[in-house]
Amino acid sequence: MQKLITISHLNRQDGSALIGAVALALVMAISGLGYLYLSINTARADLVERDESRAFWAAESGMLLGAKWLKDSANAYAAKRLSPGSSMDNIIPNYMQNGYNVEVNIIRKNIGVAIQSTALCSNDLGFKKRITRDAITSSGAPFDTLAFNHAMFSDGTLTGKAAGTICDAAGATSSIHSNNAVDFDLKKDETVNANVSSTVSVSISGKSGSEVQGHVCAPTITGKTYITGSWSEETVSHIPFPDIDLTPWYNVASANGQVYNSINDVPDPCNPPGGVVWVKGGGTVNNITINGSLIMEGEGVTFHATVNAPVGGFALACLSGEIKVNAGATINGLIYAKNGNFHLNGHSNICGQVLAKGTILANGTGDFTYSKGVPIIPGGGGGNSFALVTGSWQEINVTAP
Repeated sequence: MQKLITISHLNRQDGSALIGAVALALVMAISGLGYLYLSINTARADLVERDESRAFWAAESGMLLGAKWLKDSANAYAAKRLSPGSSMDNIIPNYMQNGYNVEVNIIRKNIGVAIQSTALCSNDLGFKKRITRDAITSSGAPFDTLAFNHAMFSDGTLTGKAAGTICDAAGATSSIHSNNAVDFDLKKDETVNANVSSTVSVSISGKSGSEVQGHVCAPTITGKTYITGSWSEETVSHIPFPDIDLTPWYNVASANGQVYNSINDVPDPCNPPGGVVWVKGGGTVNNITINGSLIMEGEGVTFHATVNAPVGGFALACLSGEIKVNAGATINGLIYAKNGNFHLNGHSNICGQVLAKGTILANGTGDFTYSKGVPIIPGGGGGNSFALVTGSWQEINVTAP
């Protein structure tokens, strides 16, 4: 018997096919959207990666410019003088790299100085990124160099009771400065061919033929008749005493076996490898020739010898106590009393300069020839080299299109 197919049964079959077709189309649409979304995200990631790479190298170039900026001793000193947490912003103004604005800031930290370079860019999708890197300066703190423009510089009083001349190698006028009072009691026919400045006062007395040939400047000046140059009574600015960290010099001496417990242990003549002799303690230095820097820790240093300072080094430096240069000494280079006084006693010849945290007393005869010698920190510290550390990447103000 033949089976009849009803209209309702056919409708049910057509409905099932339609539902299947719609479901298949929906699955294909969702898959297509998924692939499209994946492609968009891949393209977006590629663009972000490209911009991150460009921003990184833009920030890196700013970092190198910041390091170059800090190589200038004046800039390095200004950065050192910042209080921890404060900064000097945008030291390289209007700097752009690969079309990205780059801002370089100097930040003072508890230890050392940091360079922060920031690259701000917008990629094709409208994202904004700021990427920063930090770099820490190497060991060896920078120091102020203004004091090195003077033949004699004292953070305390400066007293001259000597006979001789003070000038530079060409015979031109040099300079003397004190952050306290200056008192000259000149011997017969003594010539001070120097500009003299004091933040407090200058007092000059002397014998026949004695004179100060340079310019004298202080809030108060007495004994103007001895000034054959010029003078002005006015306010004189305080000049910072350079507080030099001597640790790098100790490291050089230690690395070359040149650290001695006593000055008596130092050979004569002494030509130290590395150019530095370090003596623990003080003592009397007699009849010895040192072709290098002599640095002593102890107080009461008495000096009677010949020292030829290396380029960029000291002739004689003392961590504490007084430095005395007695008769017969020949010193070529910088004399640096980090925490004490300087006393010139007797006839000696100095070609260099004297910087003392305490007082300076020149009480003798001889010639003083000014030769500027700013120390160069061994290893390139003090703003002359930098350890660029791996930077931290920060995404700030990330916004979607």
